[in-house]
Amino acid sequence: MTRNAAWDVLDQFSKVTKFAQDTGLVEHPLARPVLPLIPTQITNLLLSSQEAEQLMSEYDSAHIYLAKFADSIQDGVKKRLKRKPLSDLAGRTDAAGNEIDTTDCYDFDKLSVGIIPKRVPMGNALSGEQWVSLFDESGKLALPEDEMRSIIFNQGVHPDCKRDVWKFLLKVYAWDSTERERVERLKGLTAQYESMKRHLGGDIVSKIKERKNRVEKDVIRTDRTTPYFQGIPADNEILLKSPTSPSPSSPSSSPPTLSKNLEMLKNVLLTYTIYNFDLGYVQGMNDLLSPILETMDDEVEAFWCFVGWMELKKENFSRDQEGMRNQLRLLEGLIKLVDPLLHEHLDRIDSTNLFCCFRWMLIVFKREFKFTDVQNTLWESIWSCPFSATHFHFFIALAILNKHRGHIMTQCTAFDELLKYLNELSEKEDVEDIVRRAEVLFVVFKRTVE
Repeated sequence: MTRNAAWDVLDQFSKVTKFAQDTGLVEHPLARPVLPLIPTQITNLLLSSQEAEQLMSEYDSAHIYLAKFADSIQDGVKKRLKRKPLSDLAGRTDAAGNEIDTTDCYDFDKLSVGIIPKRVPMGNALSGEQWVSLFDESGKLALPEDEMRSIIFNQGVHPDCKRDVWKFLLKVYAWDSTERERVERLKGLTAQYESMKRHLGGDIVSKIKERKNRVEKDVIRTDRTTPYFQGIPADNEILLKSPTSPSPSSPSSSPPTLSKNLEMLKNVLLTYTIYNFDLGYVQGMNDLLSPILETMDDEVEAFWCFVGWMELKKENFSRDQEGMRNQLRLLEGLIKLVDPLLHEHLDRIDSTNLFCCFRWMLIVFKREFKFTDVQNTLWESIWSCPFSATHFHFFIALAILNKHRGHIMTQCTAFDELLKYLNELSEKEDVEDIVRRAEVLFVVFKRTVE
């Protein structure tokens, strides 16, 4: 890394040092790739030496991501030095000296004029009875995939048929399959899963020992406030503190107790390291699995649904982090196109790298909404979206930013303020409102590019 780039990285992260100390930001898994680039003396201000060593060893390969990020920062150093400081912009003016108007034509109320979202209010979800009625005598869906996606997206799915619907959305079953074909396919997938799982007890264990340790460490911390994953009450406190601590009610040599559901979570993640050996396990995959596992409540079905989800999101976990860089670049481009004044403000406060949205993209808003909202609404809308099947999550992100543009443009005058504000939105958003806004913003985007 060049000296200028290193100083620029240090300057960027010096802005968030106090916030990191106050909130434990650098201890979060998504902040760990940052640590290899922060000088040791700065790291020691934020973490104990033991924690620093552990995090550095776990995420050594992540330095590639921030090294590239640092290089890209260097290209903009001269522009930053010439940029007028925010503190000099009396009255919150733009670069031309004009007062910022957050009620401009990019405000959602003005952008959405004449656009009526097709998604209907909650309470009209596709019921189990309606779902069954969509199949013909052979057990084949009577409607084509695009029409089925529209129905699911517009109405949502009732819990009594969600388990079946998700297997179509995540490509466990083909949309044009018959009931007999699905029965045979599930038999084959079950046999394949059990075969891979058996390898976990063989010689391959030594090859994936490091992965196994990471999986076990993350599993016991996954959604432990959610009833499905709460496990055995007597063990919860000890398990959360230390994965290797024995249960107080067990002999000292006994390992921590896992509930049946946490055991399934571990099995699916470990088996995935066999299925996709090159990728293995990366922190965050547990977040992408847990809502699926609770919905399926079946290890085999959850595994193959997870495989389908990972086919869409595996680039998020690439070692060089290019997948995440590309997503954040695309999101930046979308903001610039649909809300250029917001983008201009983000540029002014050195936030167009959108690191503040890193967690959003990595685990698809898993921690930004309540667990039940992710499970019952958000991911389902992303999977079923008929007009942007692989990109709807960008419009979810845009919807959140656009909804809060007024506060961002008037109150967030630095990167750390923006990061703090967005983090504080966690689990406070109305998921239906955001999905409907995202649908409208897609229409705005479409009209803009056409």
